[in-house]
Amino acid sequence: MPHKQPRNFVQEGARAEAEIQQSIPGAERTVKGAPFDLTKGNHVIEVKTIVQGINDKVTMHPSSLARKVAFAEQNGVQPHTVVKDDRTGQVYYKEGVGSFRLSSMREVPLSELGELIQRDVMLDCHGKQVKCCGLERCERERDVES
Repeated sequence: MPHKQPRNFVQEGARAEAEIQQSIPGAERTVKGAPFDLTKGNHVIEVKTIVQGINDKVTMHPSSLARKVAFAEQNGVQPHTVVKDDRTGQVYYKEGVGSFRLSSMREVPLSELGELIQRDVMLDCHGKQVKCCGLERCERERDVES
C-alpha cells in the first residue's frame, strides 16, 4: 500500500518535479503510479524532495526500490535520482536508485542536470567515473579511467 503524504508535501514535490523537468530538455512526466517520475529517451528519473527535517537523506521503501530496479532491468533504461532540498534550494544527483545521504550525492546546478542525465558515463558524487550503474544486480561493467 503506497504511503500517503500530507497535501502540502505533495504540492512541494510536484513543484520540485516540474522545476527538475524544465531543467532537462526533452524530459517528460510519466503517468501517475509509474515507477519513475520523469523519462528522457532511455533514461528514467526519480525525483525526491526534502521539505523539512534535520536528516540529510532520502529513503526509498524496499518494495518501491525493487519495483524500480525491476522496471529498469526489464526495459533496459538507466535510472537516475535527483533530490531537491527545499530547505537550502540545492539540487543533488546520483546515478541509480536507492536510499541516499546527500553527502553521497553530487550537488549540481539545475543548468547542468540535463547534461548529466544524458551522459552514458557513470559518475560518483565527486564526478569520478565508476564501474556500476547503481542497480543491485548490475551486469554491465564500464571501463574506468585510472
